[in-house]
Amino acid sequence: MSAKKAKTRSNGADAGGNLELLVKKTLGRVTHKLVAQSSIHVEVTDGGGQSFHIASGGGGVQVRTGAPTSPVGVHIRGSAARIRALLDGQKHPSAVFVEGGIEVFGDARQITALSEELPVVTGSPRLGR
Repeated sequence: MSAKKAKTRSNGADAGGNLELLVKKTLGRVTHKLVAQSSIHVEVTDGGGQSFHIASGGGGVQVRTGAPTSPVGVHIRGSAARIRALLDGQKHPSAVFVEGGIEVFGDARQITALSEELPVVTGSPRLGR
């Protein structure tokens, strides 16, 4: 893939980019329905252990740093590099999960719904490309 195409698919954060901004630009776009009952918690296991909480609030979806403040339905845990790979749009999220290094656990229905929305909010290529 050419550098021009890679940049087009990127969500604005390269390998050294701001992970908080990437989380906000992608997971901040999930549907309100996905987080209406319980939230998504993203835990970065290295580099100081950042944590992000994606929840319903203020009439929409809000992304906050820090520990969850509402019930969590989906937990995503991995290194900053693996979280970035999941969200940067360079690969389909399913391919990133198969490669390993990411733990996803929690409510099966909410995980399934997230797996359907994630390729859309990240702008990732279709599987097999």
